[in-house]
Amino acid sequence: PRVAARQELVAGDEADVPLGVGDPLGGLRVLGGQGALDLCGGGKGGGVPPAPPSPANYSVALHSRGRPPRPMLRRDRMHKSAYLRALLSPASIALVGASGRPGSMGRILFENLIGGGFAGPVYAVNPNHRRVLARRSYASVAAIKKPIDLALIATPSAAVPGVVEDAAEARAKAAVIMSVAPREAGEAKRWRAALEKTSSERGVRLLGPYSFGVMRTGIGLNATLGSTPAQPGRLALIAQSGAVCAAMLDFA
Repeated sequence: PRVAARQELVAGDEADVPLGVGDPLGGLRVLGGQGALDLCGGGKGGGVPPAPPSPANYSVALHSRGRPPRPMLRRDRMHKSAYLRALLSPASIALVGASGRPGSMGRILFENLIGGGFAGPVYAVNPNHRRVLARRSYASVAAIKKPIDLALIATPSAAVPGVVEDAAEARAKAAVIMSVAPREAGEAKRWRAALEKTSSERGVRLLGPYSFGVMRTGIGLNATLGSTPAQPGRLALIAQSGAVCAAMLDFA
């Protein structure tokens, strides 16, 4: 049943998405037709629906046992309380490590952000430069003194924990760490522990380290290191491997 449910979930191209996110093990149900299929087993209403859900009539609900499902939202809109909204639908972006040096990570990211057509403000953060690619550069995320949803981090690994703290001070809700982790095992363990502590205590969602980035053509967001932008369409890709993402973009 678990596999079947996932297949139905993938097949439902027009499925709605939840307003928020709870613990998937608390009960994720595919609702449609005259029955419901419980991904986690047990619970009322389990079993394969008499009529398979169609793209037009089913939705997905994350809920706790004994509580009603949360309200649904069309997938082309993201509610402001959704826990990944700042990552996937940011209103403003700060790039820490923005650079004008050709071929650098900071320049590739900045050019992709500017060239993608993102409608919101994009701020360059680099304490060593007053301007980057003809745009004002700030000494820190907190120095911007404006709301920041998403922080992109392209700095040396030693600076990353402090940058995440700085982003948290600016009330950023998500950060993508493009930087690599330290090579030495003990140092890398302490580095990750510091990031996890800040993330947990300050409520900053982290993607990375050594992330390829995030791209959403629908809102002009190209926060990646890719050299080829994706075209708008109905296919989404989430991959653990940056090489896979880059290869898929080359074929897109």
